[in-house]
Amino acid sequence: MIDIIINRLTGQVVIKVSPNEFTFLWRGKSLNIKTYVHLFDDNGYYRILGIGEDFEGSSRCTRVELFSEKLPPNDRILRPELLELFIRFGLQKIIGRRSIMRPTVVFEETHNISKILSGYQNSVLIEAAYKAGAYSVQIN
Repeated sequence: MIDIIINRLTGQVVIKVSPNEFTFLWRGKSLNIKTYVHLFDDNGYYRILGIGEDFEGSSRCTRVELFSEKLPPNDRILRPELLELFIRFGLQKIIGRRSIMRPTVVFEETHNISKILSGYQNSVLIEAAYKAGAYSVQIN
């Protein structure tokens, strides 16, 4: 019964996965976000200043590609945490910040990142989506 209520209020957010861009689909809306994050080093603490787009001053930030084979410049930068924040950002942008219900997230085309994540892409995406606030997660 609760699943029916949640689906009526939020529905499913479909996320089409590729190494360069995720496409978020919800209720006829579509949002493409490139898979990188701009971080600013604030005396050893990193702050996210941008997700998926360049901005004025982004050249002074550290750009972390979420699905690159190249390692981040610092071992304190953890890609799984950045992926969680990336997915949370996408969900908030596509649904709207005022949503009080957590959506069901459906990932499609996860095979596109299997080379980078060595076959663990489904586990990584599921964990990141739950941490980003998904009610339930499916892989198609």
